[in-house]
Amino acid sequence: MDKVKLVGIDLGKKLFRVHGQHKAEWMALCKKLTRKQLLEFFNNFQTTMVVMEACAGAHQMAWELVEFGHQVKLIPPLFVRPFVKSNELDG
Repeated sequence: MDKVKLVGIDLGKKLFRVHGQHKAEWMALCKKLTRKQLLEFFNNFQTTMVVMEACAGAHQMAWELVEFGHQVKLIPPLFVRPFVKSNELDG
């Protein structure tokens, strides 16, 4: 997994979608995890940049990921909106 340079997380109530991107912009990682699995995954994962939409649970998750040594960026929802496929439940 040393090829993953950027990880994006789609936060949800029970499940989190994790997508990792290689430096050359091809997808190197795609997982669906629970909160517990997500924290275990990032605890054992290489230090990388993690990007999330700034929402209600994002700040708590960001602090937990920073404790594991990752660099976290929160993106305002206004800038995430162009990537939505259909509606707020696009998952």
